[in-house]
Amino acid sequence: MKNRIIALVSVLILLMLLVLVEHKQLYASGIALVSSVFGQVGAVNIPVTTTDISTPGNPAGGKTTWYTKGGLLCSLNPSGGENCTGAGGGGSGGGITVYSATGLTVTANTYFLPLGGGALPSTTEANVQVRSPVASTITNMFVQLSAPLGSGNAGVFTFDKAGSPQSVTCTISGVSATACDDATHSFSVSQGDLLDIELVTTGTIVATPNILITAQFGNITQTGTVNTGVNRNLAFYPASGSAVGDSGIVAANVAIVGATGVLASSYVANSESTTSTGFTQLTTHDTVTFTLGATTNVPVTYMAYMSPTTGTGQSCVTQYNIDASDVTATALFAGLNAANSDPISNEYKVSLGSGSHTIFVEYKVTGNGCNWFNRLLSIQAAP
Repeated sequence: MKNRIIALVSVLILLMLLVLVEHKQLYASGIALVSSVFGQVGAVNIPVTTTDISTPGNPAGGKTTWYTKGGLLCSLNPSGGENCTGAGGGGSGGGITVYSATGLTVTANTYFLPLGGGALPSTTEANVQVRSPVASTITNMFVQLSAPLGSGNAGVFTFDKAGSPQSVTCTISGVSATACDDATHSFSVSQGDLLDIELVTTGTIVATPNILITAQFGNITQTGTVNTGVNRNLAFYPASGSAVGDSGIVAANVAIVGATGVLASSYVANSESTTSTGFTQLTTHDTVTFTLGATTNVPVTYMAYMSPTTGTGQSCVTQYNIDASDVTATALFAGLNAANSDPISNEYKVSLGSGSHTIFVEYKVTGNGCNWFNRLLSIQAAP
């Protein structure tokens, strides 16, 4: 009897040792007791090769389904929420990409610009292409030059993916334009796609401008669909859903109540003119409306480029109108001839009480007329 008990205890000890060894192997494999859509249940040794599939059905409550799709590792929760990541932790991303370079020669040719930094353009696209770190959407491209390209000249800026032009594009041309943007179109990229910006110039370009480019890379904050709206209006997310809507509010006219710093601003790139000998507003009004919570010293700044329409000896005049009253003390005169395209700057400080205020710029000329472009009206609150 004693021998049978000893034999039984020995068998139990052996079974326990086998169980411990098995568990050690399971946890040493990296993933234990995994249930996947590929039919693998239990311990899975890494690496494991799987076949990409489309999104499967939602798992039961409290479960998570893992699978691969397009070379990405994905998970799906019971409510249908999918999250995919790629090599190096890549996934869908968001941010702003910025390019800037100074004194560039852009005579008639096709150039390729890198994304980010300040490297020189190249006429060989492969020299500047860079791979996208994440799968994302590119939209909202804005381009700014330090000088116009000149009469009969143009520059077309276009995003390229894998050497092919995409829908995000804009054009700068002529004697006054120095900016363009495409806030309408977008295109998708996968992780690893080759990207750059193509610049095609035409005409005889003498200027060597600085070039600055920004673009939105994915979603900056909240995930949603970028829908069509009015250019430079604020967008908003509704209380439910994920679509971005147009608020109907012009971004340049938004004020921060009781704040110090910039209260509101208005920028107009287009060249506009008047032949009026009495003060009037241009076609696109330089107007800002803002609200103050208390009496505040408000510095008003106006900057622009201007030139005569024809002839010599023109006099171009600007002044402010504050809360429906002309402020003659702010009148700024500039005498120009046909060859001039000069910058102007006017600063004025006014004390305003609490409540809503409106300030705009008025224009008049003597002679044949004047053009104004790259106009910036900025309202600040002094500390």
